[in-house]
Amino acid sequence: MKAHLDSFFPTPLYVADLDDMADINRDLSLRFNKLAEAHPEGQKGNWGGVANVYASFMVDSQLHRQPFMQRLLERIQPAIQYFCEQVELDTRQRALSIAESWFNISDYGSFQEYHSHAGIGPFCGVYYVEVPENSGNTVFRASFPAMRPYFNSTNPNNPYYRYRKTVLSQAGRFVMFPSWLEHCVTQSQAQGQPRTTIAFNFKH
Repeated sequence: MKAHLDSFFPTPLYVADLDDMADINRDLSLRFNKLAEAHPEGQKGNWGGVANVYASFMVDSQLHRQPFMQRLLERIQPAIQYFCEQVELDTRQRALSIAESWFNISDYGSFQEYHSHAGIGPFCGVYYVEVPENSGNTVFRASFPAMRPYFNSTNPNNPYYRYRKTVLSQAGRFVMFPSWLEHCVTQSQAQGQPRTTIAFNFKH
């Protein structure tokens, strides 16, 4: 018998750990805290499957236009370009650019339910600025509900029956993924130590 098994619809999930980001992260954290104090409109609360999170998009979703963001953007640009090359996205005529960005400050007990950014652009991303221990991780799940009951393999190396993928939160980590990929953030158990991230939606 001649037979073969193909994987027709792989899902790219890109994780890049940037080096020497401590100074940039420290500066970003200080600036975000000041912005949060000055604009309580993004105040923490329960909304849209989110709890105990300050989200600056309630005030402004164009964080990347702030001059102080330039250092970070320069550092993540090679990672973005590498991702585009790996998925063979044609950027010769149109670059993959940032459509929206905002910061999130998550306190003890914070979490975010499963959601996607579908319809905004082809890809989105997250950069981890400040990550206390046990402050929550990002979990991705297969986006075809009818198949979820069958995704029960205990073999972590089996790519055909893995339902969830957890990306550990880590300062200096940058993650990119398709905008339609569902993801959530697990509940923070870090008392008195906020977790700070930056979210990106890309356009092409």
